[in-house]
Amino acid sequence: MMYIGNILTDKKSKYNELMNITDEKSGLIEGIPTLVVGWEFTKTNYPEANIIDREIGDGLYWTFGKRERRDRYESDVEWFTNECFNIAVKNVKYKYINVVKDGMSLLNEFVNDSFSYIYGGMVYIYQPREDCVFGVSIRDVGYIGIDEKKFIAKIYRRTNVVQVGDDISYETKKMLYGSAFAVPYLMKL
Repeated sequence: MMYIGNILTDKKSKYNELMNITDEKSGLIEGIPTLVVGWEFTKTNYPEANIIDREIGDGLYWTFGKRERRDRYESDVEWFTNECFNIAVKNVKYKYINVVKDGMSLLNEFVNDSFSYIYGGMVYIYQPREDCVFGVSIRDVGYIGIDEKKFIAKIYRRTNVVQVGDDISYETKKMLYGSAFAVPYLMKL
């Protein structure tokens, strides 16, 4: 699973599984947004932080801890999680493959390092070499005369199929609902 944001905190709490949780600055993943939890903890790690401004720097934010201002903490964590998800999804390159027009030749290039997700009549395949998610309509595959079940079986054989199962929280499933194309990119093994 890919982390979409960092949460720097000295208190144990439950956060979204797509977040990298750490209590040390050295545990932060560079290049993704960071939320620091707790005003005292923020001041210790970032003395330049301002209590009035939630943004410390570019992609670096702070919020009060649960016991300092629970209402602000909950809304800020929800905002931060959604913001990180939107940034991550926006950065996913997506290309629809029209098998009726272009044929199946491109699909033969997908190898074992690809990740796929089957949802709503579509197969979404993340190809790491190209850093792109390709979408294929299962209905179109059937339209050009290829058995849909055999096509799905081939996807299972040639790619790592990502399952969004019970190990994923309801919150994450809800975020992924409208962005099925991003699932193989975000949930790659």
